[in-house]
Amino acid sequence: MLPTVRVYAILTLVALTASELRRNIYRLLDSVLETGIPLDIKRGDQVIRISSLEPPTKLENLPLRNLFSCDPDELVTRETISSPSPGMQPTSPLG
Repeated sequence: MLPTVRVYAILTLVALTASELRRNIYRLLDSVLETGIPLDIKRGDQVIRISSLEPPTKLENLPLRNLFSCDPDELVTRETISSPSPGMQPTSPLG
């Protein structure tokens, strides 16, 4: 049986010039921090990579979604908290 090999690809755009970096440095640095995608800067014949040491977690990359068609606070009322449904016996969390 062959061993399992995991391949990790580093996504980068075309290397920017130092002048393009200087023009948009804060926006570009924020983008690297938010996405975790490194940024390559070309300086002469050399390429410099700017990357985050701690890439964002998958949870941070999830988009915010509106899961309710109403205000979530409207779903819980004092009445639903204090009285059980008809036919149900109240239970204690301690057993």
